[in-house]
Amino acid sequence: MAKKRKRRRRLRVGRLILVLLIPILLVFGAVTYFRYQNALKPMQKESETVTFTIAEGSSVKSVVSQLKQEGLIRNADFVYFYVRRHNLTDLKSGTYELDKSWDVDTIFEHLSNSSNAQVDAVTVTIIEG
Repeated sequence: MAKKRKRRRRLRVGRLILVLLIPILLVFGAVTYFRYQNALKPMQKESETVTFTIAEGSSVKSVVSQLKQEGLIRNADFVYFYVRRHNLTDLKSGTYELDKSWDVDTIFEHLSNSSNAQVDAVTVTIIEG
């Protein structure tokens, strides 16, 4: 009889832990999901241009950190995870004009295309003779 009581008590404790643990995990998952989705949205609705430079040899992590410092993204950790997950890591060095109304996809597509970089043009005039 004592063994059955211990077994029942263990089952009750196990059920109680599950009843408490499952809602906590669901709430944590929901909060994390909504924070992740919010991190990928544009910083603002109004258009505001920012000049952004990627140095030669910069890592994706450092570029994401720079974007956060410039106020172009909301959360560096979530954006870094997103960029790695979607293979948007082929960033080109250069100076770019970015907009604070762009979402993360648009920003990284822009940074992955070197033709979007500003080119420093020098005009040379050759005088005849």
